[in-house]
Amino acid sequence: MLLEYRCSNYKSIKDEVLFSMSASSDTEHSDKLIDFKKLKINKATAIYGANGSGKSSLLESCLFLTSLVSNKPSQPGDKILVIPHALSAIDEPTEFLIHFERKGIRYVYGISVTEDRVEKEFLYHFKVGRKAKIFDRAGEEYTFGTKYKSDLNKALSFQKENRVFLNTAANFTNNEDITNAFLFFKEDLVVNSPSFMNNWREYSFNMINKNPEFKKKVVTAFNNLGIDIKDIKTESFNIPLHDELVENIPADIKEIIKSSMGEEKTLSLKKVLFDYGIFSVDIDRESTGIKRLFEVLCPLIDIIENDRVLLWDEIEMGLHSSILDTLIKIFLNEKDSKAQLIFTTHDISLLNLDNLRRDQIWFTELDKEERKTDLYSLFDFKNIRKTDNISKNYIEGRYGAIPFIKTNLQSIQEEV
Repeated sequence: MLLEYRCSNYKSIKDEVLFSMSASSDTEHSDKLIDFKKLKINKATAIYGANGSGKSSLLESCLFLTSLVSNKPSQPGDKILVIPHALSAIDEPTEFLIHFERKGIRYVYGISVTEDRVEKEFLYHFKVGRKAKIFDRAGEEYTFGTKYKSDLNKALSFQKENRVFLNTAANFTNNEDITNAFLFFKEDLVVNSPSFMNNWREYSFNMINKNPEFKKKVVTAFNNLGIDIKDIKTESFNIPLHDELVENIPADIKEIIKSSMGEEKTLSLKKVLFDYGIFSVDIDRESTGIKRLFEVLCPLIDIIENDRVLLWDEIEMGLHSSILDTLIKIFLNEKDSKAQLIFTTHDISLLNLDNLRRDQIWFTELDKEERKTDLYSLFDFKNIRKTDNISKNYIEGRYGAIPFIKTNLQSIQEEV
């Protein structure tokens, strides 16, 4: 469960931005909050803003952080592929700080990196209400919490200056607290972004193919969303590939194909068929929206059942507003799950206080002079009433975070 996130010097984010899932004292929709010790945590948040204002940068910074922590450890000399703000000083590090919960334990993790090294890194927990050190790192200087010293000193022998120590510690110790924190990044923080190629369709195919009960849930979900399918059928088959054919394929596609080829040099293909009772349709002949739903429903069910956090960039891509509204309500109304949904969107039909609280609606705005992202919530505005037409006020510019558009052709020509 995500509690709070801070980031600075990443893409359009120059100065530190703060994003919080903690609920305010607002009593609206209080039945749709997660209770965690003395805190109340939101289950879903929406982020609005003009194109290029930094919505995607915020979610992509989380994607970078999860990859940085959980991917294969760097080798000596490898660069850290961070993208700092264009106007930052050349040696200014990119920094992340995140508060999260996993298995009932609250953690805070922070890391500061340049392309050459990890400048700072720390991990603390709050098991008994007080902040307790697991490890703290400044460059190549490390300090460890008393109960973790023995394990972490062993892990230190495998450490390099460009390696994330949480990754090293998780791989070379058997400490439950460290593994638990590491798995939050590896398993629980899920990012779906158009800029990031995921394998959700293949994941969905495999889940439906091997788990009949899971398939029933997906078919039921489709039916509940107004798509009257009777069954989802899957087929796998292999196509032999000759060396000559593979060599004539464009390089970028060739690598994808080679990774799918077995030792027998065959390409494994998978087919999904939607059974409507009187006929079946190959998924590739379905609409963009149906394809999109197939790709996301299986991961969504898994995320909700396993209390994960989904950061979804441009949630409206290919999906009808009423379906989006239903998906958001599923997160909000699932009382037995601590799953969270954080999404960016331009769909103003979702921008209302019927489902979301003021502290669940966020905005990004680009500072035109420094080209940097500002992040703030609707809760920062005073005198917002439940009866206010939030979407209308947003379009009118009362909350900022909208594009300034010139619709007059003459005004455009005068500037050329």
